[in-house]
Amino acid sequence: MRKKFFTLITSFIFGINISFLNTPVLSRLETNLVKRESVEKSIFKVFGAGAPGSGVLVILPDKKAAILTSKHVIEGLGSDEIIEIEFDSNNFLEIKRSNTLDIERLDLSIIYLDRKSLEANMYFDFIASMLEFGDINTGNNVFVAGYPISNESITKDVRISDGKLQNISKKADKDGYDIGYSSPTYIGMSGGGLFSNDGKLIGIHGRGERIDSKDVNKTGTNFAVSITKVIDFYRTEIMDKDDSINIVNASRQILFYDYKAAYKSWNYLAEKYPDSFIANYNKDCLEQVVNNVKMKKDKYSLLFERDHMDRIKNKENFQNKKGFEYVIINDPLLSTYWEFRRFISSNKDFESRFYVDRLTPAESWQISSVSSLADTFVNFDINFRPELFPNPPLHIKKGCELFSITAHDSTYRLGEPSMTVPLKNAAQVKDEERP
Repeated sequence: MRKKFFTLITSFIFGINISFLNTPVLSRLETNLVKRESVEKSIFKVFGAGAPGSGVLVILPDKKAAILTSKHVIEGLGSDEIIEIEFDSNNFLEIKRSNTLDIERLDLSIIYLDRKSLEANMYFDFIASMLEFGDINTGNNVFVAGYPISNESITKDVRISDGKLQNISKKADKDGYDIGYSSPTYIGMSGGGLFSNDGKLIGIHGRGERIDSKDVNKTGTNFAVSITKVIDFYRTEIMDKDDSINIVNASRQILFYDYKAAYKSWNYLAEKYPDSFIANYNKDCLEQVVNNVKMKKDKYSLLFERDHMDRIKNKENFQNKKGFEYVIINDPLLSTYWEFRRFISSNKDFESRFYVDRLTPAESWQISSVSSLADTFVNFDINFRPELFPNPPLHIKKGCELFSITAHDSTYRLGEPSMTVPLKNAAQVKDEERP
């Protein structure tokens, strides 16, 4: 008989058997880097219908707690059947299969947890994995963590397997696997985490190549579904599409100097789009304005430490998919407002023939406009000196500028492709430019 992690109070919302052995006190689930010496606080055993697997604890963009695992680990269970999550040796959470989400076209499932009940347990001591949304490159050192099967049973201890990224595919296979790496893995580690060397979750491990078909050790290239695919799906397909907190309304709050409301909105957007430079920057700037918490500019070195005078280098960086211009033009939050305008040409065949390995006119124009925008932030003291801005808005007085989107230009409104980026520094948005 397996001992349940909690045994007295049942959560009917999530179908999770949860209770407390002592008087509950408030704890808190935090995200952090996954450390090798304490990886068992973030990686857990998952028991489905067939062979057991592994799972990774995360906090989703809507603040829900969940275990991410490979879909094939829990396939075969009926909606009322139970998934067991082992947290400590022989301590389990029981979760109904109906309280999971299978992501279409990805070998990945989300197992929802009752975060409030977990945090109310005085012995709660788990860490949600910090997610990696930055650049990852072939050759980077990585490690996989999971619970392998040994002698037809899952091992008690988590296994950590080091390796290097071998390939990162733009086009994933039919199950969504788009990252390959050299870390040896075993059956049972499916659903475990692929982590950067510093402990950020890059993807969910789920597939490997066996050199010897009789061996449970997968020593060839192993594969993961990238975490960016998972989060992109969740926020666009699961979170409320009619959400009133969006980049338009959040920008309007800035432009009308409603800083407290703007801070709440941008904080929400930063949680929903953790890979958005714009959302995270505005959140931190507004915290400086509203709560007097000094912004850490080194967090935004792409902006503040760039060589804004080297336009050629900035264009080269863009072609290599890095640098401030590339990050802004491809910002996932901006793309919600700018869906079909990126890199649009009125003649794509012409571009494909004559702009191979070169920037298109649209890209060159966009890079130049974003470079000019950056100069305003980098040269803050020069651009907002008293003789030019005798009555600056509060956020300028507090020492930081904000991003705001602008209204679509006349070309766009006529149904033609626009080459401008609808983004500007907030203090200089004119009335007619407001979204």
